[in-house]
Formats: sequence, C-alpha cells, structure tokens
Amino acid sequence: VSDMNVVLWMPEMGHGSSPVKLELFGLNKYKVTQAYFIMPGTWEVRLSFTLNGVKHQLAIPVNVE
Repeated sequence: VSDMNVVLWMPEMGHGSSPVKLELFGLNKYKVTQAYFIMPGTWEVRLSFTLNGVKHQLAIPVNVE
C-alpha cells in the first residue's frame, strides 16, 4: 500500500473535518489521529490508496449521534 490518504467527509453538509494525521507504524499499518467528527450526522471516512500500482477509494459510513 502506498499513497494512503484519509478524509472525514459529511456528504449531506458538503464539508469535512481536518486535519487528519496518518502515521505508518508497520507494514501496511497506519495510525489515524486528529480525526474529529465536529457535529452529529452521517459522515464518511474516505480512504484512498494505491495497491500494486492500482488506485483505490473506499468510503466507510459512520453515524455520529
């Protein structure tokens, strides 16, 4: 895995929360800090990365109450 990026995004509001900090601490293992869900609602944790030369994107839904 290379070019790992994490973005917190709130699709209904059209904005996100930053900065999200990534720290590589082992082979393909990342520690995510400074990830703040600043208000309740539906969020996405959006990951983008390159694996074996192919770019990937993943959106993980998170409901914050």
